[in-house]
Order: sequence, then structure tokens, then C-alpha cells
Amino acid sequence: MSVVLVFGVIYNLIPNAISKPGLGNSIYFSLMTFITLGSEIQVMSDWGKILTVIEAIAGYIMTGLLIAILVRRTIGE
Repeated sequence: MSVVLVFGVIYNLIPNAISKPGLGNSIYFSLMTFITLGSEIQVMSDWGKILTVIEAIAGYIMTGLLIAILVRRTIGE
């Protein structure tokens, strides 16, 4: 969750990063990006687009790591 909060704050700090300003909308957009569900909020700036790609990749990597850990604990080494 800390990744989502950090990206949410960053989206909020960058002017015109997303179409609906505000910390709540920024955190919501960050969560929807991280779990790759999508959102009605659109990315408006180039920096916002870059951050969105980085966060989506981080979400995929962290999900993969979580699955690997769970499988390893379930099956054993």
C-alpha cells in the first residue's frame, strides 16, 4: 500500500498530472493503476504518463513476487 500512497502523493504534486485534481483522486487513480483495473480519471501530462507506466510495471512485478512467495510457501522448497 505504501507504493500506492507514494505514487498518489506524487500525482497530486505534479500540476495537471491527472484529469481530476485532489489527493483523494490521486490516490484512487494510483490504486487503480497499481492493480491495473483502469479508471475514469485520465492522465493529462507527460510526467503523469511516465509515472503511470512505472507504477503499472511495479504493480505487475510486485504481484508476481507475491505469487512466487505464496507458491513457495505452499509447495515448499
